[in-house]
Amino acid sequence: MKVILLKDVSKVGRCYEVKEVASGFALNFLIPRGLAKPATDSEIQKIEQLKSENKKGEEKQIAEFKQIIENISGEKIIIEAKVNEKGHLFKGLHEKDLSGALKSQRGIEIPAEKIKLEKPIKEVGDYEVEIAGPGGVNGKVIFSVVATK
Repeated sequence: MKVILLKDVSKVGRCYEVKEVASGFALNFLIPRGLAKPATDSEIQKIEQLKSENKKGEEKQIAEFKQIIENISGEKIIIEAKVNEKGHLFKGLHEKDLSGALKSQRGIEIPAEKIKLEKPIKEVGDYEVEIAGPGGVNGKVIFSVVATK
């Protein structure tokens, strides 16, 4: 039986794929749980249209991300933090803190999970941090950590 997967199903396929599966598997497992629906000609056309719309949306996101990275590359995002007499931060800076600094200083919302930080920042200085964007597009932003009193 041909079905259209509505969600990713382990060992079967990914969302919006048309798959040939056993009738019992489709009728007793996939369809009742909302994981798939029967593949009719009209449903297949709808899915193809939905795939093309999703692809256009992804291309738009990639273009927007590239524009954002071009706008902030070369600029320093300054983060003020309390330090001890040796220049060590009292609290390490994590991805969430860097994301908040981007939002407050430049009005750019980048989720913390897109910021690739090897380990928390614990000292004053400049740090070049990679940001992973959609479609495998990456960019780098410089964060400058300075001491406050």
